[in-house]
Amino acid sequence: MVQLFVQATGTAVREYIFSDAEAAYTSTMVSLLSNHLVSNPVQMTTLKGSLARPGAYGLFIMDNGELAVFHSLRDEKRAGWMRWNTEGKFHSICAVDEDLFAVSVRDDGSGTDKLILEQFDTSMKMDFASDFTGTAGVFNVSSHFADGAVVHAVDGTEYLGTFTVAGGNADVSSVKLSTSAQIGYRFIPEIKTLPIDGAVPGGPLTGRPRKITMVTLDLEGTLSVSVNGTDMLLRTVNHTVGSGIDPVSGKEEFRVLGYDKDPRVTISQSAPLPIQINGLVTEVAF
Repeated sequence: MVQLFVQATGTAVREYIFSDAEAAYTSTMVSLLSNHLVSNPVQMTTLKGSLARPGAYGLFIMDNGELAVFHSLRDEKRAGWMRWNTEGKFHSICAVDEDLFAVSVRDDGSGTDKLILEQFDTSMKMDFASDFTGTAGVFNVSSHFADGAVVHAVDGTEYLGTFTVAGGNADVSSVKLSTSAQIGYRFIPEIKTLPIDGAVPGGPLTGRPRKITMVTLDLEGTLSVSVNGTDMLLRTVNHTVGSGIDPVSGKEEFRVLGYDKDPRVTISQSAPLPIQINGLVTEVAF
C-alpha cells in the first residue's frame, strides 16, 4: 500500500512506501520536478482505477482553489502531475469507492458564489455541465443556470458556441435547431513542452535563436486542437449533412512561425470537444 503526504513546508508531496531493497519504509519526494504545481495544499484525497483511466490518483486542493493532480502507473513506472482549474474554484474533494466528488464555489449567473456538490464524469465535455433537451434550439436551463450566465453548448460532436442565458433559456437556434445539447462552463486544456533543444555537429543549440517549423501530432479521436495558437477544428468530409462529425485519428501537421531562444510547443483547443494526443514530433530550424 502506498501513502502520500504533504511536507510541512506545503511545497512538496512525498510517497511513503516499503522498499524491499532497503528492507525499510522510505519517503521519496514525488513532486520534485513539478513543485511549482504544489502550493500549500489544504485538502487531499486518493482513488485508484477510476475516471475511466488506469492507475492511481492523488488530488490536492491548493489554497488558491486549484487542484494539483498526481497520476501514477506504478507497474509501468510512470508518474506525472497536472493542474486542474475551473470556473470558480474547488472548495473540497472526496473519493467514494471509484467515484470522485467535489464541492465547488461557482457563480451560476446570479452574481452570487454558491457551494455546489458535483461528481466528476468523463462523459461531460465541460464543467458544471448537464444534458438538456429542448425545442428548435431553445433549452430551458433555469434549473441549472441563472439569467446572465455565459455558457457553452455542444450538440454531439458539434460545438455550437457561447450563449448568455436569458429568461431561463439558452437559445442556440441561430446556430442550429438542436433538440439536445450539453451545456456548461468550458475549461481549456493546455499541454506545454519543455524548451525544444538539440545537439548538432557545431555543439548544442542551447541559448541560440531557433524556431519550430513544424509539429506533427499523433491524434486519436480528436475534433479540436491548436498548436502554438494555430487552431484546427478537425473535420472529415465524407459524412452526411446533419449527421455527427467523425473525429480524426492519425498524424496531423501544424506549421509554426517565429524564432525564440527557448521555443516550446503549446497544445490546446478552442472548442470543448474530444482530444487525445498520443505523441508529437517537432522539426527545428536554426
